[in-house]
Amino acid sequence: MADISARDALLYAAEDRVEACIGRRLKRWVQVEAFVQMVIDDEATRDQFTTLPSKIALVRRSRSATCSFALPGTAMIALRDGSWTSLVVLHEIAHLVSPGSDPHGRTFAGTELWLVRQHCGFTAYLELRDSFDQSRIDYREYPWQR
Repeated sequence: MADISARDALLYAAEDRVEACIGRRLKRWVQVEAFVQMVIDDEATRDQFTTLPSKIALVRRSRSATCSFALPGTAMIALRDGSWTSLVVLHEIAHLVSPGSDPHGRTFAGTELWLVRQHCGFTAYLELRDSFDQSRIDYREYPWQR
C-alpha cells in the first residue's frame, strides 16, 4: 500500500475519533448490502449527487487486508472484514460520487459530511464536522455548510 499523505492521515484520524458514535456497526454482510442499497435508493442523495451509480458492486476483503477502498470508474467498493460501519461505507460512497475531486480534499470531505447528515442524522453530522474542525480539515464545499 502506498504511503498516505499527512492530510489523509488527519482525515482518517478525525473519522476514527468519532466512528463509534456515527451510524451503526453492520454485523452481517446482508446489512452492508441493505445499507448501500438504502443510500442508492434515497431520492435526496440521488438529487444531490447525479454521479451516484444505480448499482454498486460490493466486495468483501479479508480481515488481514490493510484497508477498504472504492473504484469510482467501476462503481465498486471493497470492504475489509471488521470495518463494516456506516461511516466506512459512506466514506467509500463519497469516493464514488466525487470521482473527479482530490481523493480526500475539500469536495470529498464536504460530500462525506452530507452523506453522514442524510443517512446517520444531524447529531452524527455534528460529531464528524467537529472532528474535522479539530483536525483543520477543509470541507466547506456546499452552501449549507457555510
